[in-house]
Order: sequence, then C-alpha cells, then structure tokens
Amino acid sequence: ETMSRRTERGQEAQLQANAPTIVMVAKFPRPGKSKTRLAKGIGTEGAVSFATFALLDLADQIAKYHFLQCAGRCWRRVLYFAPAESEAEFSELIGSLGQDTAKRWQLQVMKGNGNGSAAGEGSDLGGFLSHAL
Repeated sequence: ETMSRRTERGQEAQLQANAPTIVMVAKFPRPGKSKTRLAKGIGTEGAVSFATFALLDLADQIAKYHFLQCAGRCWRRVLYFAPAESEAEFSELIGSLGQDTAKRWQLQVMKGNGNGSAAGEGSDLGGFLSHAL
C-alpha cells in the first residue's frame, strides 16, 4: 500500500468518525429467544422468521434511505449486536441484502456500561445504549 493511499484511508476514517451516525441495536434472532410472546401464537420458527424479516427490512430501508446518503454530510450506519459470538451470523445476514447495502453498515458488538463486558442474557439494555451513544 502506498503512502498516499494510507493517508487517503486515514482521512476517510476521520471523516467517518465525525459523521452523524444512525445506530440500530439487535440481538440475533434465535428460537426461544426472539419474539417469545409472538411465538405463543405463531410458533417459535414463525417468530424467528418474523424477527429476521423485520431486522433485514429495517437495515435495508436505513441503508437505502436517500436522505442519509449525503444530506450535506454522509451518515454512518452502525449495527450494535449481541451476542458477541453472532458476529459471523450477523455479517452473513446483512450480506444477504447485497454488497451495496451491506457495505453501508458497520457491525459492532454491544458492550455494557462502557466496562468492556460483552452483552449477555439478562443484560441491561440501557447500559448498552449509553455505551453506544
């Protein structure tokens, strides 16, 4: 990599770090863990399918929303996710929306209360949101 390319990448990263950001927070859809009240009526697999569809639809709409493309400044899109071990699954799921959409998302593991601990069962969503913001 040339020095000019490294400088260019550094400048891009700085611009992105200062860009306005829209944050989406999600747990990976899992049977028995996702939409459990809905599952009572439509079954566990139906609830997981619904949760997956809703997540993908929202991610797709946010990625493609024209106002966020460059309304004076380009917006950064960050998907905070849990659990940490679902990173590959989230990457594949967001990738299923197509390369143009997927490249607009930055995946980030949810952390609690700024203490570096990963999100887990029964964790405090407020702490995760405070850390994200």
